[in-house]
Amino acid sequence: MNSDYQILFPGIEWYKITDIVDKIYEGDINGLSYEFENFINSIGFSNMDIYFDLSKNIWSPNEEEQPYWPLFLTIKPKSNITIYLEPLLRLSKKIELAHALRRLFNIIGIFCLCVERFKREKTIYISLGDWTAEYAIGFNPRTNNAIAIPDVDYLNSHAYKNIKTKLERNNISWKNKIPEFYWRGDISTSKNDFLSNLVDYNHKKYCPRIALITKSKNISNMNCKIIENFEDEIGTKIIDYVKDENIFCKNVAFEDSNFFRYSFDIDNHSNDWKGLFSKFLFGNTILKVGSHQGFFQWYYDKLIQWTNFIPIEPDLSDLNEKIDWCISHQELCEAIASSGSKLASMLDLKYSVDQAVCRIMAAPDASIIF
Repeated sequence: MNSDYQILFPGIEWYKITDIVDKIYEGDINGLSYEFENFINSIGFSNMDIYFDLSKNIWSPNEEEQPYWPLFLTIKPKSNITIYLEPLLRLSKKIELAHALRRLFNIIGIFCLCVERFKREKTIYISLGDWTAEYAIGFNPRTNNAIAIPDVDYLNSHAYKNIKTKLERNNISWKNKIPEFYWRGDISTSKNDFLSNLVDYNHKKYCPRIALITKSKNISNMNCKIIENFEDEIGTKIIDYVKDENIFCKNVAFEDSNFFRYSFDIDNHSNDWKGLFSKFLFGNTILKVGSHQGFFQWYYDKLIQWTNFIPIEPDLSDLNEKIDWCISHQELCEAIASSGSKLASMLDLKYSVDQAVCRIMAAPDASIIF
């Protein structure tokens, strides 16, 4: 297998995924088998076999568990992977199946490494969705019973190689950045949600990003707005509020965060995968709002409060206090930004993938749990 880990994560074209899904809905699994065979050959595992099992003798998700996009696979050392596809086929929407299968292609390289390194057969429970179910392996757990692996944004970008390359050519020192507290992002809510619920921390519909925007209006040096691509997802009342309060903006380049000293990291429906890691690379001082649902990613055990980020309570109750602290402690903020940048640079692709394989090896066998 090629020692360059980038070959493991080439991505797959969307049109191939949609073709596969169409064939699956027609009852033809051969298209998926063919594409997987070609895919693993292309990433250096030509001697490995992939099998698909559509039987229902493995646990299947109920309605509440379906958003996790569950899947089982069995790894046989030095030999093959069997993928139990039936739980995933229970997804009610065709587009969800397409996204889930694309993510499976995007991470299969990790499990091919497991085939090479495992010493005994093991069945693994995987969540391909934005949320990770209890006892599963996935991108965004919220329980210590689950195991975090690198997300697909990180893997497909080869640890954000393009961002690193741009920063090597033209980086902005912390002192030369604009001294504002900056955030841009979208929101995910339902058309039936009301603003009063979205900003109420104790309500089940609480939306951290709406709450941040609402609180930021009356704080100087705050530059936080919601970008325009949310309109199809939420109700007219919320759209009108966002526009009337001047907290709505046209879409902006993601790299614009690099121009500002301070950046917020705050959950949407899960952690902000690309957002936090990239802002660390930019060398911004990160004000990280605690996850109100307890989400975490694979490298969060390396995040240290007041060393590589500034913590903010999940309910934003200390927002003003932390803003004031940053303004009066410029040298410390610069040091925190430098520490965060070094952390993100250390987490290269090989290191992160090898760590993921070790965690999967240490995970309990799903056939025992279920």
